[in-house]
Amino acid sequence: MKFEPKYLLLITTAMFFVVVLLLTYVALNRNPKAANQRTLLENHNYQEVRDEIGDETFAALKCDLNLRENLPADEYIPFEHEDFEITLDLPFNKAWGGESFFIPPYEIIEIGTSSPRVSFGPIKNGGHDCSFFRYFDLSIDDAINPDVFADRLIDKYEYDPEADYNDLVHPPTFENIGGITIGSYQITGACATNHAVIFGKEHNYLLDSSCESFIEEEELLNIARTARFKQ
Repeated sequence: MKFEPKYLLLITTAMFFVVVLLLTYVALNRNPKAANQRTLLENHNYQEVRDEIGDETFAALKCDLNLRENLPADEYIPFEHEDFEITLDLPFNKAWGGESFFIPPYEIIEIGTSSPRVSFGPIKNGGHDCSFFRYFDLSIDDAINPDVFADRLIDKYEYDPEADYNDLVHPPTFENIGGITIGSYQITGACATNHAVIFGKEHNYLLDSSCESFIEEEELLNIARTARFKQ
């Protein structure tokens, strides 16, 4: 049975998309589970899940699993940890992760003896290897006053004429909310990232957005503005 060239092209295209859908289904459903169940996606299993999905599926989907990262937060989860002298309200949406995955409101990541880092916000996959990452990180830094912080930041990103390219830091601005000083600034280079710093009594707390999150400065500041000293 022979097909005309135009019909053969349509059949070939249809078969390609069927194969892509089958690959995606198999990759995301290797472990039997109920139809309404989603797989927990956390920092410790990012690579395992990414390897299960595979390069072929990621290439076919153009590195986009539709994790619903563009949905706005619809609730705020109180965060408190013994190593942090402040509490924060962190944005969350139970739909983040899409139909196949679900994520915790935040993760506390401890590496060696360094201070813990808090990862939170929507999750997406991107970069050259389609890896998973959360939109925000919260980390602990030395306690220095806003003037010293600004000077060090500007010195760190001082223009280097011999470098292949230079990241540009916009001078930080500061505000006081409920007795807590908050600074914000943007770094532009390969991508634009927004940052905030919460000045504590014992430590400063750095709030950073990821390179591909495209988060507006005001959105990051609104998270920092929920900071409160523990009673």
